Amino acid sequence: MTGVLGHLASVEPLALRVAAAGERLRAHAAAAATQLEATLAAAREGDAGARTAVLACCIALVQSDGDPWVSALRAEAERQALPGVSALFGDAEPHRAVRLPGRLPDPCVSTQTATHLASISAKVRARSFWLPTDRILAHPDSRIVGRLLRAPSLRLHDALTIASRRPTSDAIVKELTRSLRWIAHIEVREALVANPFVRPAVALILLPTLLAPALRALGRGSVHPLVRRAASTWA
Repeated sequence: MTGVLGHLASVEPLALRVAAAGERLRAHAAAAATQLEATLAAAREGDAGARTAVLACCIALVQSDGDPWVSALRAEAERQALPGVSALFGDAEPHRAVRLPGRLPDPCVSTQTATHLASISAKVRARSFWLPTDRILAHPDSRIVGRLLRAPSLRLHDALTIASRRPTSDAIVKELTRSLRWIAHIEVREALVANPFVRPAVALILLPTLLAPALRALGRGSVHPLVRRAASTWA
């Protein structure tokens, strides 16, 4: 893989690679859109370096959702008629939404109990059978969820529980996408994209980072039509 974005594959660790991707994508929208289109095409052809670069670019994009440079990149992709980059953007209401009165179900776990789970070690947690872990992970307050995601004792299974929760909220999804530790896991990205309560704006950006079997399943799944069509295209 050659080109400016292709060199991202040699940047380690992932945090630096994502930061470098963000800098390059927002430096000059016209050039960045062209380079990203080429990188996406190379990734679809199986180029390992391009897939690494695409992951960094997509994480940078989803973490910067709503920033002016992302809107500029989208406008440039439309102006240049770049199908790959344009496919990353598109927004609509989630395929499913929280029913009125518009709040997530309260699992009746106190903030103190949820905060305690986030603060204890994995060994202590394993012995704390009294902690209602599943209900804590379903806490409706995104600040509590964010603290849980930052807890050293949190396991991948727990992060997947949070990513798969139905219903969920934009604030909780944002906590997940901001967590480089967890969004780096392909299983977490798959769970977010497959979640019908997640906005298409998030799911579409994460789609190119998934593998063909997941994309084919999404193309047949009960997700938003925008996501279903895009998944069939990427697969």
